[in-house]
Amino acid sequence: MTEIVYNILEEFGIKEKFFCVITDNMNNNLLMIKELNKLLSNDDIKWDYKTQHISYLIHIINLKIQKFFKIIIKDIEDPANSVDDDDVYSDDFPSFEDVFMDNVFDPVSFEVILDKVHSIVKSIHGSSFR
Repeated sequence: MTEIVYNILEEFGIKEKFFCVITDNMNNNLLMIKELNKLLSNDDIKWDYKTQHISYLIHIINLKIQKFFKIIIKDIEDPANSVDDDDVYSDDFPSFEDVFMDNVFDPVSFEVILDKVHSIVKSIHGSSFR
């Protein structure tokens, strides 16, 4: 992938104008931008993959929301077992009970929150500017 991106930048004569790259956080993309940084550096072009890489926001939001739902479902199905689940709690997310300390879950309020999050995601996804 690195060679393809580099060759395109070179073919169109835009290596010096290349500002940033937007990707999800997949390892192959991160490796690609690190290698691209080296190739551009060899051409005396200052480009820093650490500051000129932008993570794809919608992808990150989607991953966090999926993790949140896994936590809720796991805690509702088996509250005693959920704390030890390393896959779900890899980012030290609080348990469902910790989030709703009074143990009262209002599905109507939760649905309103989900509708608002869904509207925000649709708005961002539907606009190239956003």
